[in-house]
Amino acid sequence: MAALVEERRSQVCLGLDPDPAKLLPGIAVESGGDGSPPAVLAGRAVAAHCRELIALAGPHCVAVKPQLACFERLGPPGWEALSDAREAAREAGLIFLADGKRGDVPVTAAAYAQALVGSTSTPWGEVEGLGADAFTANPLLGRDALGPLIDIARTAGAGTR
Repeated sequence: MAALVEERRSQVCLGLDPDPAKLLPGIAVESGGDGSPPAVLAGRAVAAHCRELIALAGPHCVAVKPQLACFERLGPPGWEALSDAREAAREAGLIFLADGKRGDVPVTAAAYAQALVGSTSTPWGEVEGLGADAFTANPLLGRDALGPLIDIARTAGAGTR
């Protein structure tokens, strides 16, 4: 990593926290009439969004840091988008730092809750999460880390079965 920092004269890490409802202007994925479900369309759009960000900012960075929750909430298509982002980062010569901490800031906690018991709104429709009946959470990080998890779980009716 030190060599890359020296070579690029940079310590910048590009964070990738894609929200399918808030992608770069011009990122559009058409269904092509193939009947693709919302998760697949959202995954394709997230992959294109991340590739574009890496192409634009990558030459000025040493690493990309995708927030796993933002990909996981799209299910398998999200993992495919994450894999695509990894390949784009490697093609750009960047370090790929997977940001997989759990019990993080509210936006990340909400993304994990959407992935586990809720759903994610996208321009192509709702992407259902895992549909777990319940999940474990670490209370040591306080209300900010737990609040979104509890709110989304309550809305989804998790823990009531």
